[in-house]
Amino acid sequence: MSIRGLSLVRWILIVVVAALWQMSFSAHAAGAKIQPGQWRNTDTVVEMTNPLLPPEMVEKRKSKPLVAEYCVRSDDLVALVVGKDQAGVCEGTINTAGGRISVARKCGGKATRLISGTYTATKIDTVREISMETAKGPAHTKSHVVSERIGECK
Repeated sequence: MSIRGLSLVRWILIVVVAALWQMSFSAHAAGAKIQPGQWRNTDTVVEMTNPLLPPEMVEKRKSKPLVAEYCVRSDDLVALVVGKDQAGVCEGTINTAGGRISVARKCGGKATRLISGTYTATKIDTVREISMETAKGPAHTKSHVVSERIGECK
């Protein structure tokens, strides 16, 4: 059996590849946009262990959120939440679709980064975990990070 000169198996393969490509494209591009402008980031540490830092420094970091404001000029959600891997040392998955974000990456063979949460064009709400092995033992940080667009760039 053939469809316009293509065997049925080839036709099915083309349809499946096209569908997978479309799913991949829509998961990473069409739904993963934010609105450029002035954004406020509030990073609240939930858990932190780091044998390279004095305990009082760890407690100080956990004691109050870090708040920063910055101008975002790109509409790329992944660039804002995950950042760019300019050195090409990270591998893993980044999924953004339907207002949800999920990231599981390993960088340089040492650090593991997990991000899960939700997003709209003007708000991103995530839990982020970073774990790594140091010369003095394991380090781990878990933070609740809320980023909100607060207006036009200053």
